[in-house]
Amino acid sequence: MTISELRKQYHVSICKDLLRMNKNSVKGDYPNNADGDSKISVNIAKEILSQLCSKPIYENISGQRTGKIFEIITKDFIEKSFNLLNHIRPGDWSYYIETEISNFEQYKDLADIDAFLRENKKLATTFGHDYIIKPDIIVGRKPVSDNELNKIYKIVDSKNNTAKLTPLRESNYETPKQLLHASIS
Repeated sequence: MTISELRKQYHVSICKDLLRMNKNSVKGDYPNNADGDSKISVNIAKEILSQLCSKPIYENISGQRTGKIFEIITKDFIEKSFNLLNHIRPGDWSYYIETEISNFEQYKDLADIDAFLRENKKLATTFGHDYIIKPDIIVGRKPVSDNELNKIYKIVDSKNNTAKLTPLRESNYETPKQLLHASIS
């Protein structure tokens, strides 16, 4: 499978599961990825629809549902594409939708800051308290065991102080967190 083939599958999924033509007797029919009040938006969306889909499907889907469908289709495309590149970017990768960014090593302290600000209303008023964001799609990488690090050469051991702070090394933490590799919105 090539990236081009995956991209074609991605477009097929978008047509099959996502893009729809809204019936509207007042404004006229327009694609669900268009702002029905903007002639330019409707024209661009119609062109996208005509290039991607052989035959439009007439059905109304709520904006919230289309957003969720788009996230799922896109996450699947990213995961399949990224897996094709595993030989040049090896690792134990995970792909998420609606996952808090504080679940990852680089942003783990945001949960503590958020909890502190919720308890301190005066500071929350000054700084705000909505630090925990949920990107649409996240790609994470699991930390590596010492056995994996030493697979080809002995690189680390538990007796020395080498690489004791890196979050990539699983043994550095009682409860290791994944590393955030990509945040996609």
